[in-house]
Amino acid sequence: EELASAEARRPGGNARPNKPARYLLQAGAFRTHRQADELKARLALLGFEARIVRIETPRGTWHRVRLGPFGSLRELDRVRHALQKHRIDAIALKISD
Repeated sequence: EELASAEARRPGGNARPNKPARYLLQAGAFRTHRQADELKARLALLGFEARIVRIETPRGTWHRVRLGPFGSLRELDRVRHALQKHRIDAIALKISD
């Protein structure tokens, strides 16, 4: 109880400081690693650095191709528009802490 009341009296309490939001772009999700790697290679040839994230879901394994993180929506939109010029549709994801 003393700790809780000390936290309440301390300026700012135990609240987290406001961190700027961070974002990712997901350029694709594939059942096989090979397909994800093909998109990652295509992105690399276009000058984009991507990574593959393997996700296990109740519906099976997915290999997601992601770019980022981006510190602002402006930066994310710039990259997303560049991808669209190459017919790559990407979805924006907000990173939660």
